[in-house]
Amino acid sequence: MKETLKNRQLIELCRSRMSNLFSTLSILTLLLLISSCSKNEAEGGLGMGKTTMNVSVASDKFEAAKDIQIKASTPKKGVNTVSTVQRKLVALNDEFTLSAELSVVQSDSLPNTQRSLIGSTKAASETNDVNSGVKYKVAVYDADEKYLTERDYVRGQESSTAELTLESGKTYTFVVYSLNSASSLPAITFADPTSKTLATSSITGINGNTDLMYFNTTKVLTSGATNYLSIVFAHKFSQINVSMDATATGYNITALTSNFNSHYATANINLADGSLTRSGTAQNVNLTFSGFGTKIVTATPVSLNTETTTGSFVISNLTIGPLNQSIPADAISDLEIMPGVKYNLSLTINPKDIYLTHNGQLAARINGDIWMRSNLGAGTTRDPDVTPYISDQHGYYYQWGKKPAVAARAANTVNTSWSATPAAGNPWNSGTQAAPVKNTTSDPCPAGFRVPTAAEYQNLINWTIQTNSGSFTNSSTNFNGLKVFTSKRNANVKLIFPFQGYFTYTTSGSSYRASGITDRGSYGSAWVSDRVNNTFRYLRMTSTSVTVGSNGPNAALALQATCLRCIAE
Repeated sequence: MKETLKNRQLIELCRSRMSNLFSTLSILTLLLLISSCSKNEAEGGLGMGKTTMNVSVASDKFEAAKDIQIKASTPKKGVNTVSTVQRKLVALNDEFTLSAELSVVQSDSLPNTQRSLIGSTKAASETNDVNSGVKYKVAVYDADEKYLTERDYVRGQESSTAELTLESGKTYTFVVYSLNSASSLPAITFADPTSKTLATSSITGINGNTDLMYFNTTKVLTSGATNYLSIVFAHKFSQINVSMDATATGYNITALTSNFNSHYATANINLADGSLTRSGTAQNVNLTFSGFGTKIVTATPVSLNTETTTGSFVISNLTIGPLNQSIPADAISDLEIMPGVKYNLSLTINPKDIYLTHNGQLAARINGDIWMRSNLGAGTTRDPDVTPYISDQHGYYYQWGKKPAVAARAANTVNTSWSATPAAGNPWNSGTQAAPVKNTTSDPCPAGFRVPTAAEYQNLINWTIQTNSGSFTNSSTNFNGLKVFTSKRNANVKLIFPFQGYFTYTTSGSSYRASGITDRGSYGSAWVSDRVNNTFRYLRMTSTSVTVGSNGPNAALALQATCLRCIAE
C-alpha cells in the first residue's frame, strides 16, 4: 500500500516537471522565432526592413510632338492641315527667295514598322544619353506624399553620394530634376516649410535659357531584391537647332542676326506633375551663329521657355554676297512650338533664275552663277535669244591664257595678235580652282567678270537642260549651229552657245603657225581658266553631247584659239 502511494507521488512529480519543461521549451521557441524575424527584417527579408536604392540615369528624351497646325498664308476656311513640318516661303527681293522649314526631330532608333504606325502627324521621342558630370536631385515622398529626404547626385559618380536607404514593402514617390548642368542645381521650394508635401513642392525662378529636365515615378519597394531607380529625364523646355544654307546662290553668308520671340525669362515647375508656370512677359531670345564666310552657317541650339501657336523667327540682318537686308517680322510667323519638343529650323536661300543686267552686261543667273548671255566680243545690236543666229551674235576668238582677241566673229584667219609662244602658268586665275581670283593683267573679261572654272561649267550643265537649235553643217559660213542651255528652275531663262569652231596650229620644225577656222557650225567650245600639268580643260559641245573636256598634256595646245563666255566674279 505504501509502495503504491509512493509510486503515484513519483508519477505526479514527473508529470509536473515535464509540464514545466514544455513551458520552458515553448518560451525558448517563441524567443527564437522572434529573433529570427528580427534578423530577417534587418536583412531586408519578407515583411518590413530596410533596402538601399540603386540610383542611375538611363537617358533623357524630347517628347513626341503634338499635332502641329500648319497655318498657310491664305488658308481655306474650315480646312485644317496637320503635320510635324511647318513650311514658309519668303520672297527676299527680285533675286532671292528664302524657304523655312520647322520640323520635329524624330528618333532614328525606332524600327520602320513602328515608325509607320506613328504616322505623319506624330513624331517619336528622341532619346539621348545624359552627359557625365551632370548634377541632378532625387526627392523622396511617402505614400501620403509627405516629404522624407533628398539626395544630390552627379551622373557617373552616383556611388559618391550617401546611400538612399528606405523601408521595404512601402510605397514611395521619387521626383528627380536637373538643369542638365555640371554646376547648377536649384533647391526645392516648399509652400509651407512646416508641412512639406509633394503638392506644395516646386522649383521657382528657373532661368528659361537652361535645359530643365524632370522625372517622376511611384514605386513599391520589394523585399529580398535590389530596388532600382532608373531615371529617364523629359526635357521641359523646347530646343531648336537653326541652320541657313546659301549653297545654291554661290555666295557666302557673312552676316545673320536673328531671334525667336514668345520666350519667357523664368519658369516655375510643380514637382507633383511637372507642370510649368511661366512668369514675366514674352521676350526675344537671340541666336549665335558660327561658320560665317562659308555657304552654310549653324546656330548654337537654343532653349525656348514657351508654348505658342503664334511664334515668330525674325531676321533683322542678312548678308549673302550682294544681298543685304532684313526680313519682315511676320514673314516667318504663326509657328507652333510645344514645350519639351526638339525642332530643326532649316533655312535655305535660293536664287531666282532670271535675266538681269550685271556691271553693264546682259546676263542670266542660273543656280546662283551669273553668266554673260553672249560670248565675249559678240555684237550688242541683236538680242542674244533671237534665232537664227547671224555672225554678229558670235564672239571673238582667244588663245588660252592671253588677253588680246586673235580673230573676229566671222573671220576665217587669225589677226596679228596671234602668238606662237604658249602662255605659261595660270595667267587667267591667280587663285585656285575652288577659289578663283581674276588676274586683270591677262583676263580679257570685262569688269566684274572673269573666265570661268571647270566646276562652274559643270554647275551650269547640272542645272540646265541642253537642247539643239539650227543646223550643224561644218561650214565657215554656218553661224546657226547652237546649243541652248535652259534653266531647270525657270524655262524662260536660257543661255545660247553658238558652235563657233576654233583655230588650231601647225608645226614647222620648232616653230608654230596658225591654221584657218575649223569646225564652225558643227563644234562648239569655250576655254576654262586653269590647267593642270599642261592639260587644258574646256566646255565641249557637239550636237549629241555637252561635257567639260580636257586635252593634253601638251603646252602647245594653249596656241589654239576658241571663244570665251565670262562669269561674274
